[in-house]
Amino acid sequence: ACVRGCVRACVRACVVCVVMAWRLAYARASHVAAAAHPDEMTPSNSLAGNCNQCSWHVQCDDDSGERKAVHAAAREAFWAERDATTCWSVPMGRDEYMMPWLGLRESGLSEAIARARQRGRTVLLVDNSAHKVIDTFYQHRCAQVIEAKKMVMDVSTGARSHQAVMDEARAKLVNAMRYGHTMYFRLSNTACPFSNKFSSPTQLPLALFDQQVVADLFDRYCAEDSNLFGADHALAQVLLESDTEDGIFRPRRGFEVVLCTHFGLDDYEHFLARCLPMNKLQAIRPVVIQRRQPSNCRNGDGLIASG
Repeated sequence: ACVRGCVRACVRACVVCVVMAWRLAYARASHVAAAAHPDEMTPSNSLAGNCNQCSWHVQCDDDSGERKAVHAAAREAFWAERDATTCWSVPMGRDEYMMPWLGLRESGLSEAIARARQRGRTVLLVDNSAHKVIDTFYQHRCAQVIEAKKMVMDVSTGARSHQAVMDEARAKLVNAMRYGHTMYFRLSNTACPFSNKFSSPTQLPLALFDQQVVADLFDRYCAEDSNLFGADHALAQVLLESDTEDGIFRPRRGFEVVLCTHFGLDDYEHFLARCLPMNKLQAIRPVVIQRRQPSNCRNGDGLIASG
């Protein structure tokens, strides 16, 4: 048995070495071909039409200034196109076709969220996917989830009082700030009236939907000698003395506010206009994109999902 195990391990190691050697030889041959026939390795040929990102990697494999310039121009054009729309449509995952400048741990969604916050906007995700992939995504993250539809239904049916619903929301907000979690508002297909009925300065402030207020929280109250409890910040009013440690409360970095609606692109503004401060929000529609690539660009059956 020991001999058979050793033989199997040796065979597997040999197979791995052969595959790696073949890939290295193929890459070197591609570079030689690119140098000998540069016109045939541009994204205008048939291979690039199906797998243009692979062509760009062959042509600009090193971190040359040319490659950086191409990516910078593509990035500028990409976002210029989206800035012309109310709702940004971006790949949810790392899509090398549409966004070739992304790093290994970056995605279209993460860049869109960062860009929205740089502009002082809170993120409103528009999820029209069949399986509600955004909700699933945030269920696997450290998030305090506000079920907006349940809030409305519980109060309207009498299952819970309005005070109980708001107290629960306050507790989740405090925990999100304390532990650096995402405050995730799952709006579903409901227009929950946060602008009036379901907001309160001492429980769920409307200022929570203002990204500049959240950013100010980190600028002023995350240092060791700072204290949010009793401060003049808009979110300080939700804190009770029982939420503090010896009268001190400091929010942790990582706290963020994200909203997600299931309304369609043609409907979400109409339904949410009276419920949320839409001028403080940036709508983003993450898209899961699937493409087929030639086998020499990706392993497997060639089916690639960017999300």
